[in-house]
Amino acid sequence: MRTEWMKRQPYLVHSNLELGLMLCGVKPLAVFVEEYEGTSERVKRYLRMFDRHVDSGEFVKREHAVAAWGYRLRYIFYALAAEAWRIEKMIELKARPGSWDAEREREEGSLLGYEDWMNDIWIAQYSTGVLS
Repeated sequence: MRTEWMKRQPYLVHSNLELGLMLCGVKPLAVFVEEYEGTSERVKRYLRMFDRHVDSGEFVKREHAVAAWGYRLRYIFYALAAEAWRIEKMIELKARPGSWDAEREREEGSLLGYEDWMNDIWIAQYSTGVLS
């Protein structure tokens, strides 16, 4: 579902468009997170569409479990085969000690395939509470 703030952005927000953007080579990495035991059938169907491209060698997949905020979370990463290095960088970013800040937002955005100018807009909105 495209939310109103997504539609108002001067760039294409990748949410809910990950597969198509990856197949076009626009998005190098997609990340999904969920409670470890809580995958809905809808999400399972969506991930199976990605898995078909893992089976063909176009994408690589990695799952990573973490305990956070009293939950056991599962991160599911899909990267274009040539961009597989982004998975480890994202795991390192998420695990880095310290508070989440604009620098981390920028690094995450870049790993996900957003350009610098897009990250500038996102960070400005995020830091001023426009996205709340």
